[in-house]
Parts: sequence; C-alpha cells; structure tokens
Amino acid sequence: MSQTYDALTHVYIHTGNVNAALSMSIYGIYLHAAFLSLTLGPPLAISAWLIQWKRTKDAVFLKYAKTATTVLAINFSLGVVTGTLVEFGLLDIWPTSMVK
Repeated sequence: MSQTYDALTHVYIHTGNVNAALSMSIYGIYLHAAFLSLTLGPPLAISAWLIQWKRTKDAVFLKYAKTATTVLAINFSLGVVTGTLVEFGLLDIWPTSMVK
C-alpha cells in the first residue's frame, strides 16, 4: 500500500475506506462550486426586475423578484452547508493525503 494511504488509515481509524472519504471531499467541492456559480447570477436578475417593477408598477416583475429571492435564499443556505463540509474536508483529509 502507499505511504499516503497508510498515513490516512492511521489518522482515520474510524474510516474504513480512505479513498471513499477523499471521493466524498472531491464531490463536495464540485457541489459547492455549483451552488456558488448559481448564487452569482440571481442578484443581478432580481435587481433588474425590481427596477422594472419600479418603472412600470407591473406586479409581475415584483412576483418574479420575490420568487427569485426565495430561490436565492435556499441556494445560498445549501451553499453554506456544502461550504462548511468542504472546509472541514480540506482541513482534515487533504493535508494528510500529501504525506510522503
């Protein structure tokens, strides 16, 4: 076995499969990146809809802005959760995987 695997197995006695832990960490990073990229666009759309609502007084634009704000809040909260998990994965698993 590799030296890295032995070092991780020593550190993570409770983890039967270190490769699974690394895979979960990688998956978490990609998932967090997806939530991050989906969080960057809606504020611009919400602002545009609110400006359009202010100009036209059309309630449809306000409804769009409220719906998008709800979606943004849910997406942001999921991003916070995945970001926290990614942080622990990066601090906990990855530094010991580079042991030589």
